[in-house]
Amino acid sequence: MPFVIDPMRVEHIPAVMAVERLSFPAPWPSSAYRKEIQNNRMAHYFVAREVDQHGSPLPGLLREEVQPKSSISRDGIFGRIARLLNAGGSRESASERALMLDLQSVVGYAGMWIVAGNEAHITTIAVHPVYRGRGVGEMLLVRCIDQAREVGADRVTLEVRVSNEVAKQLYAKYDFSIEGRRRRYYSDNGEDADIMTTPTIGSKSFLCRLAENRAQLEARLARHG
Repeated sequence: MPFVIDPMRVEHIPAVMAVERLSFPAPWPSSAYRKEIQNNRMAHYFVAREVDQHGSPLPGLLREEVQPKSSISRDGIFGRIARLLNAGGSRESASERALMLDLQSVVGYAGMWIVAGNEAHITTIAVHPVYRGRGVGEMLLVRCIDQAREVGADRVTLEVRVSNEVAKQLYAKYDFSIEGRRRRYYSDNGEDADIMTTPTIGSKSFLCRLAENRAQLEARLARHG
């Protein structure tokens, strides 16, 4: 399989921010993701990474975006990487190089909150522009739905731009339906957001649809893998 979904870690934030800046006109600050991961017990965040047939990370289009710069503090993780990039053979150097490869393999991410114990609210999904249309966003959506089921949520909800027909078609494929609208929800241009919500995610009909879609997605990824 060409992509895997992992829990987002603080170390992933530089790579996440690179995709964020390419995806949204008003990107979140990196501090928001740090707070979500470290302090928000309701939050569940994931990254999608490109890997080879053995599961090893493939350094891709984020090579330059997450490469350590000389201006970065020598005390931070990337400061250590910068000092060790040309070092040879040490255990620490190998570990830091592995982390850099891991960051460079990130192609997308998603996050959600569990609200009031029984509703999962997807807060964000983004995929690097070059990787869109290859099933990465759908993988992230399925992972969020799976996580919602694991923690006992009854349904999943999200907001989407009214003009984003591609995203709305994907959500409709997983039985999301429009249940309302938030006026002038997006701060960059004042665009409205459609509120889309699933039926009960533990129902037989939803689980059948989920299983069918999952099988189709896995077959699609296998063909292109």
